[in-house]
Amino acid sequence: YYPITFTPPPNDPHGITNASLRSALLSVLSGVPASPSSPAEPDPSVVDAMRLLTDRASGVSSDAESVPLKDRTDAVLDLLHVASSCARGVAAYAAALPDLRVGLITAYEAITVSAPDPSHARPLLSLLSLAASQVEASLPTLFPSFNAPAISNIAPSVCDSPESVSGRANARFLAALAGGGPRSLAAALSLAAPPLSAACRNLRDPVRAEAAAAALGTLFVAARSPVAHSPDPVLPHAGPAFAALRALAAEGGGCVAAVLAANALLVAPPEAVVGEAEAGEFCEELRRRMGVGDEFNEVSGGGEDPVSSACAYALGSVVGSNRYPSLRPRYVPLLLASLDRGPAREALAKAAGMSGDIAGEVVPEIADRICSGGTESAVAASRALEFVLDRGGAVPVKFFEESGLTVDILRSFCAVSADPEVEASRRLVVEACIPHIKGAFERCGAGVQRSVVSFFEPLLGGGRRDKLDLARVELTLSLLATAVAAGGEGGGGGGDAATSGMLPALTSMALDPSYKARGPAAAVVKSVVGAGAYENSALVMGLLGDAAAGCGGDVAATSNLVYLLATVGGAAYVRGGASAKEGDAVVKLLCDLVVDGDASLLPKSRAATREQLQTMGGEGLGVVVGMQGGNSFWRQRAASIVGPRLLGKVAAEKQSLQSEEILGALLGTAHLACCLPMAVVKKTFSGADDLTLVTCLIIGLLFAEKRGAAATGWQRGAWDSLTAVALGGLVRATGVGETGDLEPHLANLFPTLLFFAEKVSGAGDNSTQLLSLQCLLNLCDKEIGGGGRGGANFVASTCARLKSGCLGHPRKEVRAAAVIVRNKYLLLSK
Repeated sequence: YYPITFTPPPNDPHGITNASLRSALLSVLSGVPASPSSPAEPDPSVVDAMRLLTDRASGVSSDAESVPLKDRTDAVLDLLHVASSCARGVAAYAAALPDLRVGLITAYEAITVSAPDPSHARPLLSLLSLAASQVEASLPTLFPSFNAPAISNIAPSVCDSPESVSGRANARFLAALAGGGPRSLAAALSLAAPPLSAACRNLRDPVRAEAAAAALGTLFVAARSPVAHSPDPVLPHAGPAFAALRALAAEGGGCVAAVLAANALLVAPPEAVVGEAEAGEFCEELRRRMGVGDEFNEVSGGGEDPVSSACAYALGSVVGSNRYPSLRPRYVPLLLASLDRGPAREALAKAAGMSGDIAGEVVPEIADRICSGGTESAVAASRALEFVLDRGGAVPVKFFEESGLTVDILRSFCAVSADPEVEASRRLVVEACIPHIKGAFERCGAGVQRSVVSFFEPLLGGGRRDKLDLARVELTLSLLATAVAAGGEGGGGGGDAATSGMLPALTSMALDPSYKARGPAAAVVKSVVGAGAYENSALVMGLLGDAAAGCGGDVAATSNLVYLLATVGGAAYVRGGASAKEGDAVVKLLCDLVVDGDASLLPKSRAATREQLQTMGGEGLGVVVGMQGGNSFWRQRAASIVGPRLLGKVAAEKQSLQSEEILGALLGTAHLACCLPMAVVKKTFSGADDLTLVTCLIIGLLFAEKRGAAATGWQRGAWDSLTAVALGGLVRATGVGETGDLEPHLANLFPTLLFFAEKVSGAGDNSTQLLSLQCLLNLCDKEIGGGGRGGANFVASTCARLKSGCLGHPRKEVRAAAVIVRNKYLLLSK
C-alpha cells in the first residue's frame, strides 16, 4: 500500500482522507508489540518497512524512476515516525540499519541538491540524530555498523571543502550524527576538529576560514547535554579550537561565524572546557567590538551591525550561563551603564533570559531608571526593558509580571507636577516609553492592572485634564483602556469604585466636540462598559441622557453623542448577561433615529436635519454590530430587533431618488450585511416586501451611483461611506455560498459595479475600484448568468467596458486588477 496515493472524491460521505490512511498504515508498521522472550531481536515486519521507506527516501524504486523531492521528504517523515514509535526502539529494525545509513546519506545528498534551503533537510537530520542516539544508548554493539561508518564517510568532505555547498550541508549532517551521544561526538571531533581548526588559522582564505568556523560551531552545539561525561569528548580539542576561533574573530571577514562558534564552545558542553581567564579575555574582546564601556563615547546602533549583534549574543550567553562566576559582577553593571547602546541591550536581554538571578538584578534596575531618571535615561531604560522582555524569553517576563514593577512605572507616569518644565519633561518620557512598556503592561495579571486604575482618577479628574498636554492625556487614556479591559478579563476590573467614579469625567471628555482626545476617552468608556458590571452600562446610559439634554443644537455634539451611544450599546452586547438589555435599548434608539429621524434620548430642538440624524443612526448601527468579542449570537439578536424596520424603510423609500431619507436605512442594512452570518444576510424579514440584506446592498449601490456624484457637504461623505460598506458586503455575499439570488439584479448590478470600478478617486484611495473589481471577479468565478440565462451579454459587455475604462485607469493597481478580471471573463466567454 505504500506510498498512499489516494485522493478522496468530491463530497465523500465517509470522510476518508489521504492523511488518515497514511497515519493508519504507519501505525501498523510501527505498532508491533515488544516480545518478552526476545526483546532485542529485530522484527522482520519492521525491518521490511524501514527498508521500503529508506528506498523511497533515497530515490530507489522498482521501476528505477527518480522519486520527486516531496515524496522523498514524506518518506523521511514516515521513517522518523516509525523509528520513534516502535515499541522495541532500535532493536525492532536493527537489521535495517546498514541500509538505513546508506539510504539516508543518499537521500540527504538528493534533498540538499534539489532544495538548498536547509529547512527541507531538517526532518532527515532529526531522524539521523534519533537513530544515532538510539544505537548509542540501546545497542552499542551496532555502533560500528551505523554511527562510525556514517561519521567516517561524511567527515572528510566537511574538512576538505567546508566552504562548498556540499561541505556546508555535510557539516549539518555530521553535527546530527555527533548529537547521538558522547561516543559519536568523540568520533566526529577526532576526525573533524583538528583540520577545521587549522583551516580557521588560514587567514589568507577568509571564505574557507569562515566556513570552517561555522562547521566547528555546529559540532560544539551538538555537545549540549544535561549530563557530563568522563572523559569529556570536547576537552582534547577545546584549547586549539578556541585559540583558532579567537584569532579568526579578530579579522572582519570571519568574525561572526568565529564569535558564534567560540560562544558554543564556551556554553554548550555540560562543563567548562575553557579556563575562566581565557573566557574573560574573550569577553573583553567582545565588549570592545560592541563599543561598550567608558572609552567609547559614540552611541552605536543595535541590530543593524551583524558583528555587534553576534558579539552581544555571545557576551550575554557567556555571562548568563553562570559558568564563569567572575564575569557577572564585571559585565552586568557595565551593560546597565550603557543602555543607550543597542548591543548592550541585546546582551542584557540574552543574559537575563538565561539566568533568573540576572533577570532579578537587571529588570528592577531598568524600571527604577524609567521612574526616577531624567528624560534621556528613562527613554534608554524603556527601550532596554522592551529588549529584555521581548527577546529575553519567559524568565525576565515572569519576574516582571510577579514583581509589581509595572505599578511603580505607571504610578510615575501618572504623577503630575506643578512645574511646567518638569511636566513637559515627564510627558516626553511617557510618550517615548509607552510604546515599549505597553506590551509588558498587557502581559501583567488582572490584579496588577486593577490596582493601577486608581492612579488615573487624579490625573483626569477635577479639570486637570485641560491643563495637561494633549499627547499626555491620549497616552494616559490608552493605558487606562488597557487596564480596564484586562482587569475585566480577570473578573470585575471595570466595575470597581475607582473606574465607575471616573465615568462622568470620561463621558464628558468623549462628548466634548472641541476636545481632541474624545476618541480615546470613548474607548475607555467602552472598556468600562464591556469589562465591568451591569451597573456601569446603566450608569453610562443615564450620563448620556443627561448629556443629550445639554448638547443643544450642535451637530458635532449630537454626532459624538450618537457615536458614544452606539459604542456603549456594542460593549453592553459583548459583555452579555443583564447588560444585553442596554444593548437592546441602544439599537432600538438608533433604529428610531434611522426610520423616523428622531429618538427619545435626543432633544427636540437641534440644528441637524432629519436626513443627517438618519445617517448618524445608520452609522451608529455599524458601530454596534462591528464591535469585536462576545458570543456568536448577540448580532443576530440585534438584527432581529432592527432588521424588519430597516428593510421596511428601504422598501418604502426605494422608488424615490430625490431624497436622502433612505440613506440611513441603507447604511444600517449594509453594516448588518457585513457583520452578520450569511444565512441571516440572505433571509427575508416579514413586512419587508421580500427584501433581503443582499438586495439592499444592490439598492444602496444603485442609489450611490445616481445620488453620490452630485452630492456635496455631509451628503457626499455619507454616500461615499455607503458605497464602501455596500461593496464590502457584496464582496462577502458573492464570495461565500450560493449566489443565485443575485441573478434577477444582474442587469443593473454589472453596469453599477463597472461604474465604480472606473471611478477616479482622490488622495490615492483605490478601495472603491478594487472592491468593485473583486465583486466582478467573484461573480465570474460563480459563473453567474451563464448557462443559457443570458449571461453571454453580461460577459461581452463587461469585457468591453473593462477594455475601454478600467484598463486605462490612471492607477496601476486598478489596471492590474482589471486585467485579471477581464482574463477571467474572456475564459468564461469561451
